[in-house]
Amino acid sequence: MQRPFLYLSSAEAQLSLGFGAEAPTERLFFAVMPDPATAQRIAAFAASLVADGVVKGKPLLAE
Repeated sequence: MQRPFLYLSSAEAQLSLGFGAEAPTERLFFAVMPDPATAQRIAAFAASLVADGVVKGKPLLAE
């Protein structure tokens, strides 16, 4: 007999002990180092997404 898989998010799996509000912990930051021409294209695309209201916030500056 197989048991069903139980998934708990890390916030659910950890005890807060009553100290402050629980904050979401499932975040992912994926970084790449493209060549300069590709970095410019990515920066322009990110700026257009922000300008069109598709995403909120502001992109990181291109180096």
